[in-house]
Amino acid sequence: LIGIIVDNITKNRNHGVFLTPEQSEWATQKQRNALVKCSTTPKPPVNLWRLRAFNIVTSRRYKTFVSSIICLNVVMYVLQKYIDGISPITKSVFPLLFTLDILFK
Repeated sequence: LIGIIVDNITKNRNHGVFLTPEQSEWATQKQRNALVKCSTTPKPPVNLWRLRAFNIVTSRRYKTFVSSIICLNVVMYVLQKYIDGISPITKSVFPLLFTLDILFK
């Protein structure tokens, strides 16, 4: 009896006793994917203007700025129900900022 319990614990050590074969396969695949690290940063361009845009877009400050603009956009959409006059800002400024973000990238 103890041998069977130890065998089952060893067999299901990483995935748990109560997982179906599909869930166990998914957990194994998730562990494998965690080990793979891919490089998503492309090589810097040669053109001076593109290199400047590349340096701006790949900087940590730019990513923080874009994330904060997205959060501010969400807050503004929530507040426009309660405060009059915010709607023109959310309909003009934020689309302009997001369009500039796309053009830089």
